Amino acid sequence: MARRCIRHILCPIDFSVESDTALDCTEFLAGKSGARVTVVHAERFEAPLEFTSAQVDGLVAEMNKLKKDATHHLRRYVESRAPSLTAEYRVVENSPAEAILSEAGAQGVDLIVMGTTGKSGIKRFTMGSVAESVARGAEVPVLTIRDKSWALVTESKLERILVPVNYTQPSVEALEAAACLAQDVGANLLVTHIVESENFDEQAAKEQLCRWVPAQTQEKCRYDAVVRQGNAAEQIIKLAADEHADMVVIAAVHKPFLESTIIGTTSERVMRHASCPVLTVPFKTQLDSH
Repeated sequence: MARRCIRHILCPIDFSVESDTALDCTEFLAGKSGARVTVVHAERFEAPLEFTSAQVDGLVAEMNKLKKDATHHLRRYVESRAPSLTAEYRVVENSPAEAILSEAGAQGVDLIVMGTTGKSGIKRFTMGSVAESVARGAEVPVLTIRDKSWALVTESKLERILVPVNYTQPSVEALEAAACLAQDVGANLLVTHIVESENFDEQAAKEQLCRWVPAQTQEKCRYDAVVRQGNAAEQIIKLAADEHADMVVIAAVHKPFLESTIIGTTSERVMRHASCPVLTVPFKTQLDSH
């Protein structure tokens, strides 16, 4: 039997509708892959400035008790919504993005699954910014699920995965991650290359794309190749809708910026606006790299 590519999933929960959607997805993927699951919930605790040391000590003791109660509540919450899911539970005192990234490293996970609103304006900034921060900082692939898009996916059992490539090493690794996922869940790939120049030979471009797809990808799953012309992000989003893709898998090249990290404009636009779940694969990281 082929070795499973997904072996440990981290699913952050904040008791919102968006995290419920991520939980549904995690239950599905764990059922298909046999992966371990860790569910994490984060809360930031800061003692009031006017508290004395003795008061802080007492408050910390009370918080430790509340943390145990919160872990119990988290377990009951997950079991009521994902009864077939077997998971480990963690309640962490930290900001959400920092807690998720820290737990991903400490637990050695292969995949982070997160819900996000995908909306514009203030709500997208406050809810979606955590998912985007995690995608920028994670060293493992991050699956972001916008609103209720996962409900549409489960009807078709995750059959069609769109993978945009541009013939770079990050694209090779994103394609390998997509092939691993497709192998685990029984999906097919739609490998696409977007030509941004005005004049191109579509047939020649498609033949080049087929030659580029590695042999190991073809061994893992079936794939179709398609070439489009235009702006990369716009064409990827449009193609995902036109082809009824159940998921987009795209490379995310991390670039240092001041004291943080950013990812490419195309990846970020696709993550924000695609109508289906988006798996961002950080450069030099694959689902089966352990």
